[in-house]
Amino acid sequence: MDPWAELLEQAAITRPGPISPFMEKELLSDKDLSLDGAEFMKKTGFVYQRKGLDGVELREVVESWKSMGWWP
Repeated sequence: MDPWAELLEQAAITRPGPISPFMEKELLSDKDLSLDGAEFMKKTGFVYQRKGLDGVELREVVESWKSMGWWP
């Protein structure tokens, strides 16, 4: 947590928004960390627009967070 706090301080970010490196271990204990969305897709007709994310999309997200002052 200290390195994250230092990054935020260096970037003068006082309200970091929705991203955080912290998660209570109780939230992860005895929990599935992934799921198959096939049933949801079958019942709702949902279709992904992309098969996955590449570096371009991830950079776009990070840049949007930077513009909102959420990313160091």
